[in-house]
This record gives sequence, C-alpha cells and structure tokens, in this order.
Amino acid sequence: MTKNESDAFYFIIQFEIRESSVRKGIQNKKRIRNRFHKHFI
Repeated sequence: MTKNESDAFYFIIQFEIRESSVRKGIQNKKRIRNRFHKHFI
C-alpha cells in the first residue's frame, strides 16, 4: 500500500467507527476495530 492508500484507508476506518458510534453505540465500534486489527495481524 502506498502512503496515500493507507491514509485513505485509515480515514475510511475512522469514518466508519464514528458513524457506527453515532448509530449503534460502543459495541459496533469495537467490532469495527477488531475487523481492522485482523487485517494487519
């Protein structure tokens, strides 16, 4: 991944986390963070 791609990817993840926090609260935030970690571990 280039620097720009990883920046865009990070931005999308942050946006998803914010969106789901607003809509569904903390549980969803944790699920998205876990999905994010699985990409890299």
